[in-house]
Amino acid sequence: MHPHGRWFASAVWENGSWLLSGPTRVPDLDHYVSDLLTASADGGVLAGFDFPIGLPLAFGHKTGCADFSEALRLFGTGDWATFYDVAETTADISPIRPFYPAKSGPSGTQSHAQLLHGLGLTKKQTYRQCELGRPGMRTASPLFWTLGAAAVGKATICGWRDVIAPARQRGASLWPFDGDLDDLAARGGLVLAESYPGDAYGQIGLSMAGKSKTNREDRRTLAPALLHWATSHNLRLSPHLDKAIQKGFAAKHGIDNGFDAVVGLLAMIAVVEGERPPSPDLSADMRQWEGWILGRQSAAAAGSVNTADNPLLEDEPSDSAPP
Repeated sequence: MHPHGRWFASAVWENGSWLLSGPTRVPDLDHYVSDLLTASADGGVLAGFDFPIGLPLAFGHKTGCADFSEALRLFGTGDWATFYDVAETTADISPIRPFYPAKSGPSGTQSHAQLLHGLGLTKKQTYRQCELGRPGMRTASPLFWTLGAAAVGKATICGWRDVIAPARQRGASLWPFDGDLDDLAARGGLVLAESYPGDAYGQIGLSMAGKSKTNREDRRTLAPALLHWATSHNLRLSPHLDKAIQKGFAAKHGIDNGFDAVVGLLAMIAVVEGERPPSPDLSADMRQWEGWILGRQSAAAAGSVNTADNPLLEDEPSDSAPP
């Protein structure tokens, strides 16, 4: 959402192995998209982004579009001109203006219930299947909710409007909506995907038990595990990246974006190398509307949970940030 929080790490296949670099601040988004497209001209590029890509099925049906790709082209234009304008009041909430609230109000005056009412959806209908909780991981914050540290609404707006839609207009492919990852890779060019660092920790076997990713000392204690993973997978690290890992990344407490970028990159490499499947078998609805998080297991494989018992699915006042 904020430019200072945008970081990336990258890996290039060179001389028979991956050379990793970063973490680096993302430049102006227009230039960043152009850089990705330029790089893809010399070979396939897979770019993973830490924001939702896809719509809950029930909301997708409300759009009247054939699929997420068609809806994405329309959002912000014509009848959908207000889609990215965050609703100021409950009266503003509708399928054509679904993000809420624009700013924090007095305690108890804003809630998930208001958002659900405005959208005409139930709690479960505001989630994609890949966002539902499982052992060790809670259900995500609702896609259209914009308030609180874990809210993804405003990052989604920025990601769709300023990155995904422009890249699509310039020929980029979108996984899994445009096909299987192997097929998209065979076509070459730029392939965009959703990559969630919170899930990537487990994908590469990184234990966060008793640790906080916002604590630099905790990140420093994870350095041996990260370096071992890199070595065991024959990865080469740039001097800057090697130093960043050993020092726990950024010095300022709470800045974990570079750490997340690197862990997310390692998980993407595991998928590209065939160590993990990109996804479980996806239903037609997921390929058409909801999408999937790259490398994430199905809830059944991870051990399902009862979402009705998840506190996140309870409506909360605005001064309590959704977990």
